[in-house]
Amino acid sequence: MARPAPQDRERTPPASRPREHERNAIDRALDQARGWLRHVDRDYWRTEQGPHGGRGPKGFRRADERIHDDVCVRMTEHGHLDPGDVTVNVRKAEVTLDGTVESLEQKRLAEDIADSVAGVAHTQNNLRVRQR
Repeated sequence: MARPAPQDRERTPPASRPREHERNAIDRALDQARGWLRHVDRDYWRTEQGPHGGRGPKGFRRADERIHDDVCVRMTEHGHLDPGDVTVNVRKAEVTLDGTVESLEQKRLAEDIADSVAGVAHTQNNLRVRQR
């Protein structure tokens, strides 16, 4: 039985379409490449780096809620920081960290994480190191 041409596959009834194990390696590679190309096209504008990366349009300022969410997510995902007793407040792009952490390294790490978030103008670190 002859395989339908690629342009005819959409019109071919499902029962007569070739099953996955009947497809050849070229068809599978083409599908994989198409998926990769969709991924590249979708992420192109977000991943472009250059001398102007991180600079926004005139008058643009990220919302405090978005900055707050980003700082909290990054602290949550970092494996060397326990943010369980840390409070994050954001007002006019200034991040204030309050609470306690286990060590001086974690205090510095929390500040570095907050500083690395896009849109943060200043980080006020009021964290205290928990006494052992």
